[in-house]
Formats: sequence, C-alpha cells, structure tokens
Amino acid sequence: MNKINVYAYHGSFSTIREAAFAEANIDWLDSGNPLCDICTESFAAYKLYDYLKKAELDYVSLIDNLSDAEANDLTFVIAGKNSSREIFSYLGLKDLPNPLSSKDGYIIRELPGLEKRILLYGNSRIAVLYAMYHYLKTQGFAFISPDEYGFVIPKLEKLTPLNDTVVEEPDYKTRGFLSGYSDDTNEQFLEWMIANRLDNMSLHEVKNVPFVKKLGIKISGGGHKAMYEYLPADQPDPNYIPAPGEPPKTYFETHPEWFALRNGKREAGVNKDAAAKGYYTGNNFCMSNKDAVKEFCKNFLNSIIGGSLKDADFINVWPLDNGKWCECEECAKLGNYTRQILLVAYELMKAIKDAQKKGHLKRDILLIVPAYHETLPGPDKPLPEDFDYDMITVNLFTIERCYVHDLFDERCTEANTILADRIREWTMKEDRYYKGDLVIGEYFNVSSFASIPVVLADRIAKDMPDYYKWGARHFNFMHMISDSWGAKIINNNLYAALLWDIDLDVEAFIDQMLNVFYEQKAADVKSILKKVEKALENCKYIFHYQFVDGVINALKRNITKDKPFVSKHVQFDKILDDPNAGIDFESGYAMLKEAYAESVMLYEGEKEGAVKERLWQLKTHLEYGTDLYTIYRLILLYSQAHNKGENESCKKIAKEMKDLNEQCTAIHWALKGYKSERMFFDSLAAASWQIQLYERIIEQEALTGAKAELTL
Repeated sequence: MNKINVYAYHGSFSTIREAAFAEANIDWLDSGNPLCDICTESFAAYKLYDYLKKAELDYVSLIDNLSDAEANDLTFVIAGKNSSREIFSYLGLKDLPNPLSSKDGYIIRELPGLEKRILLYGNSRIAVLYAMYHYLKTQGFAFISPDEYGFVIPKLEKLTPLNDTVVEEPDYKTRGFLSGYSDDTNEQFLEWMIANRLDNMSLHEVKNVPFVKKLGIKISGGGHKAMYEYLPADQPDPNYIPAPGEPPKTYFETHPEWFALRNGKREAGVNKDAAAKGYYTGNNFCMSNKDAVKEFCKNFLNSIIGGSLKDADFINVWPLDNGKWCECEECAKLGNYTRQILLVAYELMKAIKDAQKKGHLKRDILLIVPAYHETLPGPDKPLPEDFDYDMITVNLFTIERCYVHDLFDERCTEANTILADRIREWTMKEDRYYKGDLVIGEYFNVSSFASIPVVLADRIAKDMPDYYKWGARHFNFMHMISDSWGAKIINNNLYAALLWDIDLDVEAFIDQMLNVFYEQKAADVKSILKKVEKALENCKYIFHYQFVDGVINALKRNITKDKPFVSKHVQFDKILDDPNAGIDFESGYAMLKEAYAESVMLYEGEKEGAVKERLWQLKTHLEYGTDLYTIYRLILLYSQAHNKGENESCKKIAKEMKDLNEQCTAIHWALKGYKSERMFFDSLAAASWQIQLYERIIEQEALTGAKAELTL
C-alpha cells in the first residue's frame, strides 16, 4: 500500500515532532537564529500530518528522514529559504527558480524529476505555514471561525492531485488587526489568522509569546500609553540624585520645561483618572525640547530591548488619545502636530538603529505613527533626508467615517469625502512631504459597537481595493475578537482574503464560504445577512460617532435632546432626499428584528449537528444585536417622552427597558471573546455604553434593582 509522508528539515532536533514543539526553548528575539525556521517549518509539517490523519486518510506518516520515503509514496516536503538548500542538496537538485519578491510569498509544486514529491515552499517562516494551509484548503478543509464548530475537516478517501504549480504573493504588505479587548488564549483564533494569511496583531495581552512567535505572527506594542509610560510627569526622575534625606523628585519637578505649555503655564501630562481605566489622554510632552525627546526615546528603547516591548515587532508611536499639545513657540516652529510626532519617531528610529548596530537589538522593528483626529493632515514641512520610510510608516485611521457609503463615494459629503481627501493627500499629492507607505486603520468592530452583528461585506469589498488603488499598502482594523463571531464570519474572512488578493471574486468567495459552513441553509443565511447589513448600515452614527459636515457627532451626544438626529445620514422614521441618506432608525430596527426572527426559524428547522450549532451562534448574535438596538431605542423614546412631560409613557418605557436589561442572556455568548476588564460588561445597558443614562432613568422612575445581576 502506498503511503503519504510528510517531511521537514529538523536540524539538530532528533525528530520533527520534537522540533515542532520546541518553541519554549528558542530565542525568538534573534531573527537570525536558524532554530526559529526549523521549529516553524517542523510545526507546519506536523500540522499537515495531523490534519490528514483527522481526514481519516490511511497510511499517513511523519518521516524524520527523506530516505524513509519509498519511490511510490506521496511525500510532502516542507521547506523555507534556508532548509530548502539542505533538502535540495540531499535530493541532488539545484535551487529552483524563485519568482517570489515578497517575504510572505509561497510556492506549491511537484519537484522536477521526482514524481510524487510535493514541495510546500515559503519565502519566510510564516509563508511556509501559509503554503501548508493553502494546500489543505485545496482538499476541502476550511478555517472560518475560531470555535469548536468553526473549522471544517472533510472525510477523505484520497487526495485531489496537484495539477498546476501554485505561486502566491500578497497585495498588502502587512495584514493584521488591533484589539484592545482580546488576548491569545484561544489558539484556534491564532490558527485562523495563519490559515487566512494574516501576519500581525495588537492584543490586550499576549500570554503565550513563544507559540505566537512560532507561528511567525508579528506582535504590535506601544500606543497611546507610550506617551505617558516613557516620560511620566508624575513618576520619579531616575536621573536625579537627591541629597541625603531628600525625597525623590518627579520628572515634572526636575524638568517642567519638558512638558506641555498650556495657556502660558507648563502642565503635567496624563489624566490619571482616565489612565486608571486604561484610557490615556491629557497633555503630550513638549516635542521641541530635545532633552525631553532624548529621555523619551531612551526609555522607549529600553522597553523595546528588554522591557514590556521586548517581544514587539511593530511599535506604535502615538500621542495621547484626544490629547492636548504644547503651545510653545518652538513646537510651533517644528510644524503641525503630524510633523511633530513624526520627528519623535525619527529620533526613536535613530536610537533603534544604533542599538541594532551595537548588537543590543537583533530583530527588525517597524515604527508606526498615527494619522488620527488632529494628526490626519500630512506634515506641513519637509522631513529629514535620512528619514527611513522602510522603518517608519503612518497609520491613517478612518474613525470618523460612515458605513452607508464606500469610503471614496463622492456622495458622502458629510463624512467620507473628507477622509478620502486626506488619504489622497498622504499618498498622491505631488508636493507632499511624506513619501512612505500608508497603513489604513479601519473600525469594523469599534469599541462601542461591542460586537453587535454589523455586516460590512459591500463596504469591505469595495473599499479595500480602493484603498490599495489610492496608495495604501498595509492594513489593520479595530477591534478583532478571539471568539463568538456569528455574523462576523463575513467581515473577518472577507477582510483577510482581500488583504491578500484585491482582485478577489467577492461573491464567489462568500458563496463558497457559506456553502461550506451552512451547507443546505447557505442561501437562507446569505439572505438574512444581507438584511442585517442594510439594517445596520447607519451603525456609526447610532452606536459610535462619525463626521457630520466635518465635525464629530453621534446619537449618544444628542439622545436626550429634542432633535437627536442631526445627520443627513439617518433620521428617526424617514429617509431624506439627499445623497448622504441611508436607512432610517426605525426601519433599521424593524429590519434587524425581521432578520433575527428568520434566523430563529432557520435554527429550529435544522437537525442536530455542526450546522445547527453554527445557526445557533448566528441566531444568538442577532438576538444580542436586536436587544442592544432595543436598549438604544428605549432610551431614545424615554428621552423624547420625558421632554414632552409624558410621565405615564416614561414609567412604561423605563419598566420595559429594565426588564430587557435583566432578561438578556445572549450577551454571555456575544462578549465571550472580550478579555479586557474594560469590556467585562455586566449588563446589556453597560454594553450599550449608555449605563449612566440608563441608571439615571431607572432611579428617576423609582424602579429598584437598576443593575442586572449578570456576569460574563
């Protein structure tokens, strides 16, 4: 009987299996360490072997020596740049032509002159894994959602032959996400990332660094917190040596000139109350003060070398969130806020390069500066001639956008055209001063969405190729969650696929995914998701915020006012005759309820099995979304009744609101993927980000038990 073999070069390790699980004993901070490649490639071999066994194929073996493969066996050879030389030498082959230009590119092909020898080659460690998962997908495997029923493993009698050579390279250079609320404890979530060819992530917490590194995933660090953490005004200055008996002095006490000049007075930095809740805002330090920048960069570098950022590859050099800036004359001379933060990143870049030259740092670092709120405009003066655009890039965040329109849709004059102009300014303007790549930061699950079932298939399908067209080459979004996707399988999988191939046939991709996942119910699910997409197209104004004629506005800012709907995008129960207009609030609510009711019927009519479990997840997700929308609606209706003095109506609405808040159970599943305390919501009202208003209403109507006794 012919066998199926899987082989990878395992170096000094005794077996492939040993090498595959040796990550805890490998120095991942040295990018030149050959053991890194050996471990990852061996893991790719082990996973291929393991999945073929799970598919119930006979005679599958993990072989530690190529000489163990007989001529008639089908043998998979897993190889990367370095190991391929060893393998080809053993086989008596010359190096194969390598048409790949991207480090993330891979090739699947038969080895020349060696029938039944299939090469899975990657240009980097992570690309070897990409090749392995690509091959599995050709055999009917699917990796759609990070949960018990999220991966589809076929039962195979034999493998489908490889007819053509596969050569794959990504369109976007880096492909990842930011998540302030999830961690890496769900390994299936990390596997989904690799199977769908993502390469970087920023999480609330990374607990298993060796495993993440083994997968080749780049870890992001830094962020808004860095501006405080590496130059904390209220912490002791380690450079100050107090006299005997003298207490230590803070940075602000020793160097008030390092901190922001506001209204003619130097002020300390971060807002402590906000920081205690994980939100870093306040005053940025004085970026024109060379000594302040030097100290900031020194502390930042120490963290990158051996501190909390020692495992990070992408470093976010961000100012404080919605922070205030120094008003001194020297800062004004530097240029606009964008140029100021770019120059700080430039100084950090020089410090990092010096550390790399001296051997203190043995890995590549990418510094990322935000184009966000006050730094949306490009720099207004030239950058230094030795500004390294391969090491510093800019992440433009589209947080003020709407999702009624495509980002580059000229009809969206209230919001998106402003952001589209900014993107073109960064990438296409002839006299621009920034000449590097652009990262786009999207908001498919922004914080206050709290994982409601927003479906953005049409927006993602149109925007991601357009972003690429207008010069973007890197991409991330906030906030990916590590579990409980439900309707989000559309956004997350389509996003990953388009990052790799902007020319993807989107409809065919979605249909194939739904057919594999929901089988005979795929068409019904697609119809439901289309309704959800339309129902929640005004999600940004209703649940978060967006530009309204260039100024940030939102329902939550106006919900207690007589006129809560100030945007042309959305009115309460009518659609304006205006190109900005999308679905109205009431119609969206009715359509979401309709979609939820259909999902219940679909679930109840399905026989027991994996498809029924997936339908339960979809149903539960839509139930949660409907309940959250209902809470918003009841708060709105209460406010309107209160403004009109309709006391009986107020009492009735408040009672309905309280009952819903205490009876909602879908929240348990919907927020299971959130691991940060900031998202440990104990009730539906809390998840709506309207908890204070909710509690005031309950108190005003003298209803006891304001807070639901729910725990996640």
